Amino acid sequence: MSKPIRYSKKIAKFICDKLEEGMEITKICAKYPDMPHAKSIYRWRRKIPEFKVQYDTARQTQCYLWMDEHEELSKMPPPSILDVMDEYGFTDTTLGKIQLNTIMNQRRERISSLKFNIAKLAPKMVPELSDKLTIEHENAPNINILNYSLPEGTTNNLVLPPEVLEHKKDNSDLPEGEWQVNWDIEDEKEKK
Repeated sequence: MSKPIRYSKKIAKFICDKLEEGMEITKICAKYPDMPHAKSIYRWRRKIPEFKVQYDTARQTQCYLWMDEHEELSKMPPPSILDVMDEYGFTDTTLGKIQLNTIMNQRRERISSLKFNIAKLAPKMVPELSDKLTIEHENAPNINILNYSLPEGTTNNLVLPPEVLEHKKDNSDLPEGEWQVNWDIEDEKEKK
């Protein structure tokens, strides 16, 4: 287990350099004895603005490297059975075919892993790579979406303006953080 280490610019730069090379935080911490625990690094990211900028920049670079590796692996032709047999010293074609299948499966797994990592990290770190559509409107209405239960456990979404919702403070029988629909709001407005 790593010992507690105070933040320093030197350690921060080393961590970010290793991230840019493609290493994961847990591997950096495990491989180098002078590194803090991974939790400490994530805590530094939350609490030290300078490190957050440096860390996020390193992660952006890592995303681009993953994209390059994905592109390279996707375009790489499969090795020939003869090349595999020569490389591994096989004389039997059956062993060569088994090894070729293993190589191709490892390549597919790496491509799949890269796709997943890019899809999860890129929208946060490199928004221009995101495939999500964001629509902004100057006069957008202020609405809340409330999940509510229908009979027999079916669910649906209900869209209501914020003044229709009441917080738990007014309804002590609701669980903490829950909201309740105030269906009588129109009646209250008419009474005034």
